[in-house]
Amino acid sequence: MRTPRLRSLAVGAALAVVLALVACAAAGPRAAFLPTAAATEPRAGVEIRVALVEWAAVATFDLDGPYWISRLTDDQPLTRDLDGRKTEVKASDKGFDVGGVLLAEKEIRLHPRAPARLKHAGIRYEGTFHLVRNNKNRLLLVNQVDLDAYTRGVIGAEIGASSARAALAAQAVAARTYALARMEDEHRTRKLKYFDVYPDERSQVYKGMANVSPNVSKAVEETQGLVLQFRGKIFTAYFHSTCGGATDSAHDVFGDADIPPLAGVKDPWCDRATLADWSAKFTPKEMEDRLRKEEADLGELRDLKILDARPSGRVLKVGLVHVKSGSERTTKMSGAAFRLALDGDRVKSTWFTIERRDGKWVLSGHGWGHGVGMCQSGAQRMGQKGMDFAAILRFYYPQGELAKGYVPALEGK
Repeated sequence: MRTPRLRSLAVGAALAVVLALVACAAAGPRAAFLPTAAATEPRAGVEIRVALVEWAAVATFDLDGPYWISRLTDDQPLTRDLDGRKTEVKASDKGFDVGGVLLAEKEIRLHPRAPARLKHAGIRYEGTFHLVRNNKNRLLLVNQVDLDAYTRGVIGAEIGASSARAALAAQAVAARTYALARMEDEHRTRKLKYFDVYPDERSQVYKGMANVSPNVSKAVEETQGLVLQFRGKIFTAYFHSTCGGATDSAHDVFGDADIPPLAGVKDPWCDRATLADWSAKFTPKEMEDRLRKEEADLGELRDLKILDARPSGRVLKVGLVHVKSGSERTTKMSGAAFRLALDGDRVKSTWFTIERRDGKWVLSGHGWGHGVGMCQSGAQRMGQKGMDFAAILRFYYPQGELAKGYVPALEGK
């Protein structure tokens, strides 16, 4: 299977240009980082795989020009040029039906002829699409795309093209670093097998070319090849919308290695007037139904208790007190899982309190997102005040380093 890889690796005389974000890196706990390759010249041509449709009965795509289809494993052509149009793909035991073209394959790739672009759900994408069918004849649709193009698609969707120039550049470095860390994780664990990242909050929000502007493209160009590292190793550069006044520890929220760049900071830059304060109400039935989707053994819900929280107020553990088979039980759920079970757009962060009021469950909280890493609201404010992207990254990822020309450890995949 053709997978994310370096198209050209000029590995001779490796060059590492490390710009320390702080004067000296204080001693701290050494993290269990993934193995990395030595730094080399930038523009290595890394490609990333983004799952756009996950194991659906039908997948659709569109083009504004001709395309051809190949095997995924070796790019052996399976068709001549086909007319670009809206096309429905189905799978059966015999293979793929691509708009009436039958292909007896398990994995195929769609190649647009330049300057055509592939589209899905009305959004244009650079790169290629590939399709995989499983034993149940369900389809996976993946966009395989150059890392720079992916980063542009993330910036436009995550922080917005109209953000301050320095905030856009800081987002470019964080998004690029996050993507590479996830690629290395997938290379090591093979958890996802056919793709590296999701197109939504499970990884980074990615909308192809939908929100790409000249300012977004410039941010990617100006930070070309730059990633964040700690003690020479890349780390997962988390970011979120609004911290509400303090960012949190990746170790506490996600169970990651406890390292200074992801330990959390007090944040006076976060604009608390916009997205920082919120509340969400749920009827008892709605609360029970939503939680049962995550906890199938949940009985009749009687109470909700915050069992553990960070000093910042962000919830680490929630106790679901319920009755099943005549006995009262308490099921523990992480604050992050609890939030997502109830809808991450309504319960905007894990910094909340819970109370029963007027027959409803009421959650009141601060911030938007998981609260780890760079706060986009704060980064925007810092950029507006004239700070550059390195200053923003230095503040949100203390003791981090900027490394140019990083090469991910993906060989042999």
